[in-house]
Amino acid sequence: MYGARLILWQEPAVLSLLPRSTWASRPYVIWIITYLLVIPALLFWLELSRGKLSRLLRFTLIAALAFGVAGVCSILLTGSPSGFMPYNKLLGIWTL
Repeated sequence: MYGARLILWQEPAVLSLLPRSTWASRPYVIWIITYLLVIPALLFWLELSRGKLSRLLRFTLIAALAFGVAGVCSILLTGSPSGFMPYNKLLGIWTL
């Protein structure tokens, strides 16, 4: 997911392969990937953890799912991509 986000953000040659109708939605796809990026990372660490850390990661995963869904809904309904991004960044910092 992170690699796809970087390719969409930094490589205009990739966009030239896509139809022009998809160029307008590129920023929204990048924001959606950014909102959902924390979830696979948490699932990875949840698989490797046990005990109290596992429980803590489960609660963090629930919060990440909630912020991800809220962020994607915010993008799709209002067109404003940055509404829940501070919370998503805070969750990423908390996860670290």
